[in-house]
Amino acid sequence: MARWTMIAWIGLAGCSPYRFETLEDACPDSLAGESQLAPGTAGMLTRFACYRRFEGLQMPRITAGAQDAAEAHAHYIEVNGILDPESAYFAQTVNDVFIEQPTLPGYTGRDAIERLIHFQALDQTTSFGLWDVVLPHGGAGVADENVSDPYTRDVIFQPQWYAVGYAVFKTPVTKSAYFSAVYANPATTHVNHPIVYPRDGQTGIPASFATYGIADDPMSVVPITGFPITVTVGAYESNDSNNPFDMHPISATLTGEEGEIQLIVVPPGSYPWGPMIGTIAYAPYEQLIPGHTYEFDARIRWNAFPNGKDVHCTFTVADDATTVDLTQTAKMGPIR
Repeated sequence: MARWTMIAWIGLAGCSPYRFETLEDACPDSLAGESQLAPGTAGMLTRFACYRRFEGLQMPRITAGAQDAAEAHAHYIEVNGILDPESAYFAQTVNDVFIEQPTLPGYTGRDAIERLIHFQALDQTTSFGLWDVVLPHGGAGVADENVSDPYTRDVIFQPQWYAVGYAVFKTPVTKSAYFSAVYANPATTHVNHPIVYPRDGQTGIPASFATYGIADDPMSVVPITGFPITVTVGAYESNDSNNPFDMHPISATLTGEEGEIQLIVVPPGSYPWGPMIGTIAYAPYEQLIPGHTYEFDARIRWNAFPNGKDVHCTFTVADDATTVDLTQTAKMGPIR
């Protein structure tokens, strides 16, 4: 999984009016630019669109240039056997999956930025961030897993996505996909309305989350946390540090029917699997209880609100809630 950031130097969080009461209500009939995709491959992006519309964000837009770049890199991976252990070009590192070699067939650019430039998919006069990832080809389930991961939410809930591409390729045992998303950095929308997930009033939330189990993950002080809560912000300006919006937690509480629950707080910063640029994650030390309702309140500050801003949500765990365990699927590799 690769994550790129390029910067061009040029009170209570009020509830923005949500159009949709439930996640399923927010699912669109079609995607902007869906005709660019191969038939039958829109499932994951459609599910991302459900989540983004549910949070009041714009849908993913598949553009011709971004899709051409995704298809070119998917072809490069397949034709050269980058994920085939029997191939002479089998990836020895995560970088080998994302960085193309000019001597190999299908080369269209060293990295995702060069490929997007090659296919005229980037406006290089503006600030942007880029996420590209190789993941199992699938539909709603793959998207749901990504949204459950608080680190990945930093990208999925970036307020301004403006170009995405998604292309499927074959490996010896299955089908995989290459996905890229270009977003504005900083995103100047939702500055006054931080994006909180779970959303206020949301139901059917998982009870717990299996952590990465590695020392660099602050949540891994316990093997399983309660389902993490995240707050993602927009900003009017950005810097080139590991915390580009100067975002910091001030206070936070999570209260359920069983009382107050201690939280593990994960601030923005650089992590081995990639940066969180505009998100703070709050993971309950305890697994949440199926059927119970929880109230989350936090105060955060960032460069748009240096004195702090309050956020709030109430959510209910599903009666049949289980643990989200991403350790059982292939990790997508560190973000660059």
